[in-house]
Amino acid sequence: MVSASAPLLGGRYRVEGLLAEGGMSHVLAVVHAFSRRPIALKVPLPGTPPGGEIAARLLREARALEVARHPGVVELLDAGYLEDGLPYLALERLEGATVDACLQQRGVFSVAEATRLAIELCEALGPAHAGGLVHRDVKPSNVFVVRTRANDERVKLIDFGIAALPDAQGPAAPAGRKLTQEGTFLGTPSYMAPEQLSLRKPTDRRADVYAIGATLFELLAGRPPYPGTYADILVAQMTKPVPDVREHRADVPAALVAMLACALAREPEDRPTDVSLLRNALLDAVPAALARPLSLLGRARRIEEEEAAEPAPILLLSERRRHRRAPFSVRGWLTSTREGRQIEVAIEDVSEGGVAVHAPEPVPGAPLALVFVAPGASAATIVGTETQWVRPDAARGGSLVGLRFLDPLPEDARAAVRALVALRGQDR
Repeated sequence: MVSASAPLLGGRYRVEGLLAEGGMSHVLAVVHAFSRRPIALKVPLPGTPPGGEIAARLLREARALEVARHPGVVELLDAGYLEDGLPYLALERLEGATVDACLQQRGVFSVAEATRLAIELCEALGPAHAGGLVHRDVKPSNVFVVRTRANDERVKLIDFGIAALPDAQGPAAPAGRKLTQEGTFLGTPSYMAPEQLSLRKPTDRRADVYAIGATLFELLAGRPPYPGTYADILVAQMTKPVPDVREHRADVPAALVAMLACALAREPEDRPTDVSLLRNALLDAVPAALARPLSLLGRARRIEEEEAAEPAPILLLSERRRHRRAPFSVRGWLTSTREGRQIEVAIEDVSEGGVAVHAPEPVPGAPLALVFVAPGASAATIVGTETQWVRPDAARGGSLVGLRFLDPLPEDARAAVRALVALRGQDR
């Protein structure tokens, strides 16, 4: 524990330790002396000249984060100067792990997980691109997976240190140049678009589209599309076709392979022009991508807890309620596959035609998919539904919602529903 008498940075931040260190800056774990809020403080490395390029870049990052403000982007809380004249950024302190760390720990992602993560990246970059900003360094180590207060997981895009800000006329500033001191290209070669890597064209938001595609490729294949040195990658980009991810795994649907080839196209004119177009194309290629929440943090511990838990009893839904409400419920997730919004629900009644759920939040818009795991099942079931009725739940808040299954149900989904009905039937 840090002593209350320890000196404060900027007159308000008490240092707890070091979170991360890079080539130009490091990130300190600090606590706001008055609110006691945990914060990540990004500051230049000691010895950095106050008026140099590195200090100026940190202040540009503050402006970039304001332009890019979105729940899927790390939040800027404050910016200013320290006692030594160097600037700082006060950022929300993220608890979780980078996607790069998740890859190293658990290996490749499922098709649905990888696609969902790419979709969330598209959504996070939307306001930035609308404001004329290009991130230029989207990669697994700059994507953080965090657990929200609702106990679900989402991505947070971090490190806007080399983002291209719009100029006075509005479009993003040209990005094809080297750093003035380090002599290295802006970005990480494995995720850089050909025009960004070769400096042959100005870089715009389609470079971020490429980087999302390269990140998605790695989540599926366990390696970036073009591994190797800067020279290896540049030669491969200019002379070879886009690699087929199915060379590394066979379960990637053809529509997603085609979408990856489009996102990783050599010429920016051949890629989606906007992250919203890429998002919709990804969802069309993998419709189940938003049907289940991300589950990347502490997975092994949660699986052990779920296996140790006893199956929850289900109340049979007949034409009208004839039985008392079950004291337990089955956990589920209700997703709008078009809006990309998802809420957790409690399935409390079930029949072969539909379910009644308790929803603590407003129900998303159609089309809807319900995801649940039947007791004893080894995998989740995804069922298309439509809302039949909504009633306020005065006792618990939120609402009770009647959902009708859309016909025809696939046989595996029908079997899972019948298992729930049969389970409750044993207790009648």
